[in-house]
Amino acid sequence: MSGTIIRVQIVILSLLCLFIVSCSGASDSVKVQADDLVSANFTATTENGEVVRTTYEKTANDPALHKSPYFEAAATFVPEDFIAGRLSGSIPGLGEAVLGMAVGEKKKVVISPDKAYGPADPAKRKEIPCVRNMPKTIRMSPQEYVGDFNSFPVVGKEVPITPYFKAGVVEVSEQYAILDCHVKDGDRFEDSLGTVEVKVDQQKVSMVLTPRLGANFPMEGGKLGKIVATDGTNITVDANAPLAGIPLTVDLEIASVTGAAQLNALNIQWVEDYDRGIALAREEKKPAVIVLYADWCQFCKKLFGETLVDPRVKTFNDRFVWIKVNSDTNQKYKDMYKQNGFPLIVILNREGQPLDRMDGFKDAVALRDELVKTSKPL
Repeated sequence: MSGTIIRVQIVILSLLCLFIVSCSGASDSVKVQADDLVSANFTATTENGEVVRTTYEKTANDPALHKSPYFEAAATFVPEDFIAGRLSGSIPGLGEAVLGMAVGEKKKVVISPDKAYGPADPAKRKEIPCVRNMPKTIRMSPQEYVGDFNSFPVVGKEVPITPYFKAGVVEVSEQYAILDCHVKDGDRFEDSLGTVEVKVDQQKVSMVLTPRLGANFPMEGGKLGKIVATDGTNITVDANAPLAGIPLTVDLEIASVTGAAQLNALNIQWVEDYDRGIALAREEKKPAVIVLYADWCQFCKKLFGETLVDPRVKTFNDRFVWIKVNSDTNQKYKDMYKQNGFPLIVILNREGQPLDRMDGFKDAVALRDELVKTSKPL
């Protein structure tokens, strides 16, 4: 009897050891490693608890949660994909934060500004006077007048001297044109920047801006800044990203992991004959992605060489039929889709009807978001 008991105990211990080894191996296999494709749900907040971004619909719609003025919900309320070990995704630092985590694991992590929305650059922050002065009577050469207004000066003609009021030509000679501002003291104008009040005396016109905080402000080089502060004398315009320089606290949960080796084996199977691609989509009852390109187009090369080989896009390889057409040499397809530039991406539903179109280059994040979004009604 005792020998039987001992043998049973040995069998149980052996099975227990095998179970432990098996569990250990399974746990290791789902640990996130560099270059894996990770899907995760998360909510990101600032230091004072304002929600900045979330993949959870319930969180996004919860009125009890204080949202940042720059709150941004995910394009679709599904886990976001990013590449582990890289600065990747809507909050780049998440790619590094998930290393070593397992599917289903939750974690709270602080993302430094340089790996969130970037550090703040003082050079992108400008002080601009609230008051702009100009002469009430303006003297300019005929060449200056023609350059500014694309016409010749004629006495009695009105021209837009500012976005708010006009000036009338009162005198013209071979050497100059004289204009008088047509505006009254106390006039007020509403602008996207705020409210402009005009003060007029015999010598000058003063335009006083009471700015609207958060309004876009045109800056040098065609960039846009935002009005972030004013002291009544100057306005502060900042062209940094709205959350630049701010660390983020992120609560995240790993939804799924696709190993790097598996990703390397994935490739989009292109159909380069348009009619055959459409027929295949109908036969397989799949939606289609059509890329209209030109051989000389650098952005087309960037699309094929970067975006369409990115793991976040390649995982959609079997959900669509992928068709690429050189519409530069096959003009009928350019006309068919009213293409104005290269590249053009068109998504067709299962009935072959256009569902979405994306003009110009798209990075992997933008294209992936569109593929997710258009997958719902497909």
